[in-house]
Amino acid sequence: MEANGTVIGRLNFMKRLELYKSTKPYSIAIEIENWSGNVPRSNFEKDSKEIVVANLRGQEGQFTFEKNGFAVLGFNSSMAYEDFANTANLENIYAQELGTCLLQYFQATSVRIFSILIRRRHPEFPNIETRRTTQAVQPASRVHIDATPQALRELMSELETREGADRHEPRRFIYLNVWKPLRGPLYDWPLAFCDATTVNQQDLEQHDHIFPSKPNAPSSPGNIVRENQTVYHNPSQRWYYLSGQMPSELLLFRQVDSENNNGMYQRSYCLFSPSRGLPSLHTQAFLIRHSSYPKIRRRAQLRREKASKRAQ
Repeated sequence: MEANGTVIGRLNFMKRLELYKSTKPYSIAIEIENWSGNVPRSNFEKDSKEIVVANLRGQEGQFTFEKNGFAVLGFNSSMAYEDFANTANLENIYAQELGTCLLQYFQATSVRIFSILIRRRHPEFPNIETRRTTQAVQPASRVHIDATPQALRELMSELETREGADRHEPRRFIYLNVWKPLRGPLYDWPLAFCDATTVNQQDLEQHDHIFPSKPNAPSSPGNIVRENQTVYHNPSQRWYYLSGQMPSELLLFRQVDSENNNGMYQRSYCLFSPSRGLPSLHTQAFLIRHSSYPKIRRRAQLRREKASKRAQ
C-alpha cells in the first residue's frame, strides 16, 4: 500500500472469448436437486487481473454521483449493531431512515428500497464450497453491473403495475446501490467501483442471471431470470475504494439511469482483498424523479390527449 492508500487488488473480469459472440453468458444461482445433463451452472470464464485501486478518502469532493456515478454520504442510523440482525428492524426502521436520507440528498420524488442484504465473509471464503454451504451472503468478487437498461425497464414496469402508477407520466428512474459497514473501520473486502467516465460500452457484456426471488423485490415469487452486465478489463478503467469506511458513511453507486442508458452512466463494481471479517450492509433502491426535460413532458401530454380522444 502506498502512502496515499492506493493498493493493488485482484479483480475478476470476464475473459474475452469467441464463445460470447454466439452464446450469451449466463449463471444459475439456484440449488437444483438431482442436477443432470451436461449443462454447466455457468459459462462465465473469469479473467483475473491485478488492478491499481486508488483511495477515494480525502478526495471525495472531486467526484459527483451525476458525472462519475458514486458519492459518499454521511448517515447516522438509530439502530445499534445488534439491531441489524432483526429482519423487521431492517424493513421498518433502517429502510425508512435510508429512504428519507436518499430523498433529501437526491431531491427525488420517491424512493423504493427493494433489497437489503447483510454480507458476512466466511473465514475460508473465497473457497467455492464454503460459498455454497454457508448461510451468510458472501462478497461478490466478480466485476459486474446489477442491471441493463432493459432490465431496469422491466423492473419499473413490474413496480408500476403493482402500484397502479401512471405509465404516461414522464419520470426518471435511477437504480442505485448503497453500501455501508455495520462495524468500522472497514478493511475487509472493501468495495471497488469504477469511475463511470472511464467505462466503455464495448467493455460490457449482457449476462443472464438466474436466482431465487428476494423478499420485497418488485417481482413475482419463484425463480427469476434477470439480465445484468459483466465487464471486460480495459486499461483505461479507473478504480477506487473508500479506505476505512465507517458505519456513518454511505457509499452510493449507480447501476442504471433511465435518462443515460450508456456505459458512461453505469457503475461496475466488486469486492476485493480479504484481511479480517466485518459484516457490511448492501441495499438496492430505485430513485424516481419527474423528468426535467420539457420535450419529454410534451410528448407524454400528447400521448395522453390521443388516448383520451380514442376513448371518446
